[in-house]
Amino acid sequence: MIFYWLDCIISTATTIWFATKWYAFTDHSLPELADDLVKQKEHDDVFRMESIVSICVLVVLRLVHVYFAFVITSYYRSLGHQYSKLSIDREFE
Repeated sequence: MIFYWLDCIISTATTIWFATKWYAFTDHSLPELADDLVKQKEHDDVFRMESIVSICVLVVLRLVHVYFAFVITSYYRSLGHQYSKLSIDREFE
């Protein structure tokens, strides 16, 4: 169960890292549109709109991941388990 939380944290951090790198630091301009300002503005507007949609999808997916981490944690606790590295720490009947 702790591995699910670890996966959730690592995947959220890498999603933020790569999304920031892609949307903020990557040049998305098209050299063939450098002469036509109208088409370049249209391209920038479309890219901005698609970026907003993509970021919303990423946020929703991360929230679903966190939700299921809470669901798994609740289920694990409802079974009476505590956080432990080895399952042999518990006495078997």
